[in-house]
Parts: sequence; C-alpha cells; structure tokens
Amino acid sequence: MFIQPLFPTPLGFYELEASLADDIEAKVVSRLNLLDYKQNETYTDYYKDNKLFELEKELPVLHSFIFDCRNHYLNETAFTGSSDIQYWFQDYRTKEAVHHLHHHGIHGISGVYWVRANENAGEFRMENPNPLCNYAEVSDRNNYFTQDYASVHPKKGLLILFPAYLKHEVLAGNKNIERTTLAFNFGKN
Repeated sequence: MFIQPLFPTPLGFYELEASLADDIEAKVVSRLNLLDYKQNETYTDYYKDNKLFELEKELPVLHSFIFDCRNHYLNETAFTGSSDIQYWFQDYRTKEAVHHLHHHGIHGISGVYWVRANENAGEFRMENPNPLCNYAEVSDRNNYFTQDYASVHPKKGLLILFPAYLKHEVLAGNKNIERTTLAFNFGKN
C-alpha cells in the first residue's frame, strides 16, 4: 500500500489478493445481465434502488477491503469521509463506452475498484485540480509539477481512492473491451 502525491493530491493505491479478486469477479460477472443499459454502451445500477449486490452482505470481503483502504487513506491524509458509502457497479461493453469528465462533489473521498479489466480497457484519467496549470508555459508537460492529467490503467483487484473534488473520466478502450468497476463515495455529495 502506498499514497502517491498527485497535483499535490493524495491518491491511494491498494491491491486485493488475486484469489479474492477472482472470487469477486466471478460473483459480479454472474449478475451483469441485471444491469440497466445507459448511453455509450455502459451498463450501470447507479439509477436503480435495487443494487446489483448488497455489498456488506453479499460481498463481505470486498466491503471489508474498501473500508480498510478508506481507514488507511484517512489516517495518512488530512481528508475526512463518513462511514456512509454510496456505491454502484458499471460495465463498459464497447470501445466507445466512456464516462466524461466529472467530479463527485467537494466533500469526502471517492474510489474505484476494478472487478475486471483487460489490456483493452480505457484508462482512468484524473485532471490536475489547479485550473490554471494547462495555461502555464512549461518545458515538459510530463513533469510532476506541470502535468495536466495523470492516468491509471485498469487492473483487476486494484482499488484507488481520491478526494471527491478531483475531476476524472474513463477514456475509450479498444476492441474486445472488458471493464467492470465498483465506484463509490464516502461523505456528502
């Protein structure tokens, strides 16, 4: 586990043990046909009252992992987040499936857990929270202090945590995409 300063915003990286990630993937994939279709070939239960899973009861290993990561993140940073979790599953089924730039409010922390992802899955991109950074004249946009954005390539069993205000998006993938996530928030939206 580690915290990576980013823009200088803390981004927490956590990996679930491979055998546990495999078990969670099998359970979630078996229910993906219950997700509602939304635009751009993305399937989600974000809009449903009846979630795909009751996280605490049906996926207790994942629930505990998320809360352990949350506790570590809060202990290592000055951010706060309630113990109330709002979560939703999403399945991206085509290379055109994207999730445009957005944030989850100004309070609390947010996260993404990759239930499954292959090499064709679109990256998770976070925008520098300094709105003026991309206007500055710099010699290298990839420098830690001047980059406009940072990306994480999806990986099964990977969980990331970040402040809810951090703007982020899901980029288009390639053919034969496999990308299923559990996104969540702790705190006010």
